[in-house]
Amino acid sequence: MTEKQVKLTESSMRGYNGHLFMTEFQNGKTITPVSQRKQDRILATVRSEIAAKPATKELETMPPVTPPIKEPSVSEDKHEES
Repeated sequence: MTEKQVKLTESSMRGYNGHLFMTEFQNGKTITPVSQRKQDRILATVRSEIAAKPATKELETMPPVTPPIKEPSVSEDKHEES
């Protein structure tokens, strides 16, 4: 069996963010695909369905973020002791 994402359809849990059965949910959908065993457990416990297709990770489609280059500022404090 293949790993698939599960989407919660229970009216009170559609936008659920958190953990359920040691699986993380965001907006009522598993973040990563889950095993067949976890799918069966979630489907048997809460009104839910298998997601049509896995969500694409935004991080993979976005270019990497590089911080702007900033020269270190050096304060010149000239105290000459005589």
